Amino acid sequence: MTAAGAGPGQPRAARPAGDCEDAARAAALRLLAARERSALEIRRRLRDKGFDPETINRVVGDLQASGLQDDARFAEALVREGVERKGLSSGALLEALARAGVEQDLAVRASRAEAEGDEARAWEAGSRRARSLAGLASDVRVRRLGLFLRRRGYSNEVAERVAGSLAGSPAEREDLVDPGV
Repeated sequence: MTAAGAGPGQPRAARPAGDCEDAARAAALRLLAARERSALEIRRRLRDKGFDPETINRVVGDLQASGLQDDARFAEALVREGVERKGLSSGALLEALARAGVEQDLAVRASRAEAEGDEARAWEAGSRRARSLAGLASDVRVRRLGLFLRRRGYSNEVAERVAGSLAGSPAEREDLVDPGV
């Protein structure tokens, strides 16, 4: 459904002014119906659909004024999903919020509570991953767990400590108790 000459990822041709605002509002509401979105994300998606900047600004402003779009609510949802579903560290959460266009002070507030639980989350994510690595040699388990945790944004120190503890022999792992809990 791209305009002639516009390929994937390319903005479409500008729309006629007559129904622009209604069409932009409908498109933005469809985006918000699927999940929370940042104002920047909505702006980008509407721009990619070919809406002019003035229309985009009016629609996003109206959505914010009516409470349908709220970057604080978006930040909380993104942090919750990042922690619960992906096991991300507080640093990785801050990066994700910055990419989504959330203001830095708002991003810091949204992820602050999660910063204290980084090691406990690393234990939880590492424990799930360690089960799939049970048949491997101890040094291989340590290396893979460490890499797994670093990719989720945990510091080298936390990743090494958790990976080293979790990657012991299977008998040793059963006796481990998560120190963060």
